[in-house]
Amino acid sequence: MKEKAPYLLTGDPAKCCACGACRQICPKGCISMEEKNGFPYPKIDAEKCIDCGLCGSVCQYAAAPARPEKPISAWGAYHKDDERHRHSTSGGVYPALAKYTTDRGGAVFGAGWTDQMSVSIQKADTLEESLAFCKSKYVFASTEDSYSQVKALLKEGRPVLFTGTPCQVAGLRSYLGKEYDLLLTMDIVCHGVPSQKALDAWLRAEAQRRGSSVTGVDFRYQPEGEAAPLLRIEFADGSVRQQLLRESAYGTVFNSNIALMPGCASCAYTDLRRCGDITIGDFWGAETEAPGIHHPDGTSAVLINTPKGAAAWEAIAPLLHTEQTAPARIAAHNLPLNRPTGSNPLAPRFLKALDKMDFFAAHKRYVKLGNVALLPYRALRALLRHIRK
Repeated sequence: MKEKAPYLLTGDPAKCCACGACRQICPKGCISMEEKNGFPYPKIDAEKCIDCGLCGSVCQYAAAPARPEKPISAWGAYHKDDERHRHSTSGGVYPALAKYTTDRGGAVFGAGWTDQMSVSIQKADTLEESLAFCKSKYVFASTEDSYSQVKALLKEGRPVLFTGTPCQVAGLRSYLGKEYDLLLTMDIVCHGVPSQKALDAWLRAEAQRRGSSVTGVDFRYQPEGEAAPLLRIEFADGSVRQQLLRESAYGTVFNSNIALMPGCASCAYTDLRRCGDITIGDFWGAETEAPGIHHPDGTSAVLINTPKGAAAWEAIAPLLHTEQTAPARIAAHNLPLNRPTGSNPLAPRFLKALDKMDFFAAHKRYVKLGNVALLPYRALRALLRHIRK
């Protein structure tokens, strides 16, 4: 008898990233996703299960897909089209890849907002549709049925670009079980994914303060000339509120790791051995590491990991300003390319508190005051990391 996916055997949240590969592969449809603290974890119907073991065979916690030992090349880049550049979080490499895919009649999968102010991996058949997947969304994104959709399109002979977090890309590769020439994957440099529960609580609190529901959020809004990204909130009454992301309540929740998925603290994909054919992220430190490609509106860091990724990069290069660099120069300023971002011991209390109190009250207690209380803990953790080196 083949074993089930590790989480289905143990219930340990550190052994699941909620990629959904197990649910999508199940031939009897006996795996559903149940919400725990704002994250969807697989739940099995034992009466329907036939013990086929397919859920275990596609689980990356049972057998992670192979990864190249190191990138083929590394680049700094930004789009030559100013509008495409500004509409992106950093340099606008993603819309260039989306154009490359849709121009060949392909489909693009990426993270888009739903009408319920959650995020899911969605399909786009045109470049204009795919632009909804630009911009960072600092919350967990459900893969829904995207893996099975990708497989169906590939069998039809259509090119596919799939973008997501490293664990989502790894989940797709495990689900497919083999390489497809027409599939191009791109993973993002991921800090970790916050809980939908935290986002919902924050949106409710913002709506209550304004007296109008939230209709749109841009976590990295950067008007021309602004040095730092703004958190921009749009309300149903037409009003807008903006503040520096790093000073906002939700921004400090994200940066303090207090609402991240438990498995993020032990993420296996926080090094230069990447899951995707291409990796993109912010080129932090470009002003010193690659000043020739630094742009005040943002520069993308790009890792080319496979020959397939190299071919796509060559095809889109005419749309971009590019400068080759070294992977180590990109990793030097990007923590998630070196190790997991770490856990916050107050996370369980914070997420539980959101059941009983307003977001801003929980934020004050567990983030503002909690950060002060955790200073000795963080100092000790930093010292231990230094000793281990």
